[in-house]
Amino acid sequence: MLAALAMNELSRRRTIIDLRRQKRLLAQATRLTKVGSWKLDVRNDSLTWSEEMYRIFELDRRVNPTREFFKQTLSSASDTDAQQAVTALVQAGKRFDREVEITTAKGHRRWIRCLAEAEWSEGRVAHVIGSVQDVTEQHQHNAEIERLAFRDGLTGLPNRALFHERLSGAIAHARQTRTSVGLIMLDLDHFKTVNDTLGHDAGDLLLCLIAERLQRVFGENNTVARLGGDEFAIIMPDIKTAADIHKAVERVMELLRHPVEHDGRNFSITASAGAAMCPLHHENPTDLLKNADIALFRAKLTGRNRLIGFQPWMRLAVERKAELVQDVRSSLTENHFRLFYQPTVSLAAPCQVTGLEALMRWEHPSKGLLTPAAFMAAFEDTECGHHLGELAFDSAILQMRRWLDEGVEFGRVAINLSSAQFRTGNLTEVILDKLAAAGVPPSRLVLEVTENTYMGWSAEMVGDALRALHIAGIQIALDDFGTGYASLTHLNQFPIDRLKIDKSFLRGTRDGAIVHAIVTLGARLGMKVVAEGVEDAEQLAILREMKCDEAQGYYFARPMPADDVPTFLAEFQTRSDGDILTVPTNPQALAQVEETQQPTCA
Repeated sequence: MLAALAMNELSRRRTIIDLRRQKRLLAQATRLTKVGSWKLDVRNDSLTWSEEMYRIFELDRRVNPTREFFKQTLSSASDTDAQQAVTALVQAGKRFDREVEITTAKGHRRWIRCLAEAEWSEGRVAHVIGSVQDVTEQHQHNAEIERLAFRDGLTGLPNRALFHERLSGAIAHARQTRTSVGLIMLDLDHFKTVNDTLGHDAGDLLLCLIAERLQRVFGENNTVARLGGDEFAIIMPDIKTAADIHKAVERVMELLRHPVEHDGRNFSITASAGAAMCPLHHENPTDLLKNADIALFRAKLTGRNRLIGFQPWMRLAVERKAELVQDVRSSLTENHFRLFYQPTVSLAAPCQVTGLEALMRWEHPSKGLLTPAAFMAAFEDTECGHHLGELAFDSAILQMRRWLDEGVEFGRVAINLSSAQFRTGNLTEVILDKLAAAGVPPSRLVLEVTENTYMGWSAEMVGDALRALHIAGIQIALDDFGTGYASLTHLNQFPIDRLKIDKSFLRGTRDGAIVHAIVTLGARLGMKVVAEGVEDAEQLAILREMKCDEAQGYYFARPMPADDVPTFLAEFQTRSDGDILTVPTNPQALAQVEETQQPTCA
C-alpha cells in the first residue's frame, strides 16, 4: 500500500511539474506572439484575463478588469462598427473577429486583433471567450509595404500604381453618381536643366516643393500623384465644369512663380499642363489618361507654361504622327532616305561656291520625293531623330570622301544636328571617329545648330560638345538666327563661326534693318554671316550692299543629288564673272519640288 501511495504521489508530482512546464511554455508563447486571452461571465459581468492582457493594454497589475473597462477600451477606437459588434457579441452571441485601433492606459496607439465566441446555456449567452493579439508591428509592416508599393519615395505622394487605382475608382463613382472627373497631367518645364546646372539635390528639393504646393492647392478631396521624374497627375472628382480645373491650375502656376532658394541661389520654374474630363473626353481610364497626355504634349508644343484642355482633333494629330513615325522607321530600314546638296556662295568678288548644305530627302514609295517639312514630326521621336541624324552624317562623310578622291573642290559640307543626337551624350566622340575612319579632315565639316537646340535643351551639355568639336577644327553655325531666343551674351560664350539669317527676314521690306544689324553684329564678332532663301537679284544686291558674306537659295541653285554637284560646280565657275551672278542652268535641280529649305534634322 505504501509503495502504491508513493507511486501515485510521484506520478501526481510529475503531472504537476509537466503542467507547470506547459504553463510556462504557454505563457512564453503568448508573450512572444503577444496574444492574451479573456473570459466574460455574462451572468455576473465578471471578467478574467491572462497576464499578457495587462502588457497589451499597458495596465497596472492591481487593476481588476471589468466588462465596462473592456467595452470602453474597444470603444476608444474610431471604428464605431467595432462598438456595435461588441454589443452584438454579448447580447446575441455573434462571433467577433476584427482589427481595431485602441489607446492603451499609457496613451499609446496600438492595433489589436480581437477574436471572441459565445458559450450558450439554457438558450442564452452565458460566457464569452476570446483572445486579443497585438498586431501593431504587423500593421506597421503592412503599412510600410503599402507605402513602398503605392507611394513615391521622394515626395510621399501616391505613385503610378495607386494613381491608376484611384483613377479607376473615381471614374466608377462618377458613373454611379452621374458626375464628372477632371484629370490633369503636369510636367515641369526644362526640369533637366535644373539637375544639370544646380545638381540633383536642387532637383529633389524642387520636386518636394512642387508636391507640397500641389497638395496645398488641390487639398485632400483630390488625388495628387507623382508618376515619375517631373511628371505629376491630379484627379479631381465631382467637378462641375472645366473652369474648376482652370482655376486650380492657375493657382498652381502662380505658386510656381515664387522662387526657390538652394545653396544660396534662387531659381524658379514653370509648368505645362494638359487636362481631360470624364465622361466628356472618355470613360475608360486608359483612354482618359492618354487624352490628358495628348493635351499636355500640345501645351509643350505651343510654348509651355500653360494649360491646354483636350480636344478630339488633338488625338487625330497624334495618331497621324504615330503613323508617320512608323512609316519613317520602315523607310529607314528600306533605305528610302538620301541627301541632296544646296550650295553656299560667297558674295564678295570673285564669287565662289564655299560649301554645300546637306539636306535630307525622303523618296517615299507612294508620295514621291519629300522634303523634311513632310516628316518634321518624326524628329520629335528620339529614336527616329537619332537614326535620321546618324544617316545624314554617314552619308555626308562618305560623299565627302568620294569627292576628295575624285578631286572635286566642294569647300565645306554643312550638316544639321538635332536634339536627339545630343541626348546620346557621346556626340563628340562619334563625329570625330567617323571623320577619322573616313579620312575626312574636320576642317571640311560645318555643324549647324538651331537657336532652340543650342539654348533650349541642356544648353550646358550642347555647349560643351560643340566646344570640343570646334577645338578639333570643325566649324559651328547658328542656324535660323533671329527666330529663336539666343541672347547676345550666348554669342560670345559659345563657339560660333557662322550666323545664318533665316529666310523669313528677306521677304519683308521692314526686315532690312534687322538683316543689316545681324550682318554688322557678325562682322564685329568675327563671324561669317550667311543669308538663306535668296531668290532674286534684288535680294542679292541688297545683301551685297550690306556686305553680307555668303548666301544660299534658289537664285543660285535648288538642292541637288550628289551626282549633280561636280557638274554644277564646273558650270558655276564658267557662268560667274566674279561680279554679276546669273542663275546656272541645272536641268536636274528638281524645279518641280516645292523646296522649303528646312534643315536636315531641325
